[in-house]
Amino acid sequence: MLVSITIAAKNEEKNIAKSLGSALNQSYSPIEIFLIDDTSTDKTVEVARAVGGNRFTLIQNQKNLGFGGSHNEGMRRANGEFILCLNADCELDRDYVKYAVEVLKTDSKIGAVQGKLINRRTGRIDTTGL
Repeated sequence: MLVSITIAAKNEEKNIAKSLGSALNQSYSPIEIFLIDDTSTDKTVEVARAVGGNRFTLIQNQKNLGFGGSHNEGMRRANGEFILCLNADCELDRDYVKYAVEVLKTDSKIGAVQGKLINRRTGRIDTTGL
């Protein structure tokens, strides 16, 4: 089952390498990745290309669409049976997508899964669940 990952980013040059890198290095396959650049004025796109080359699809918004609008752009182009919307300042565990797909496949009534969000400064769980 193809999984599509959309990463919405605006001026995320300091975070995009870890976020995109973690999406590119998932143990699960097949995956397609969309980076939606929401009118960044920094080096977000350049850093992303340095990390991922052509292993992801770049979508560059012509006007600022915000987080939700940017993910909607990515989802319009996504081909996956499952879609993961990722913040540009988040880093995925290498097996995150594999475990998410395993859970989603167990019951057709499951519509969403979410992992734990760990605060990088404190090392504590910031939130879990929906």
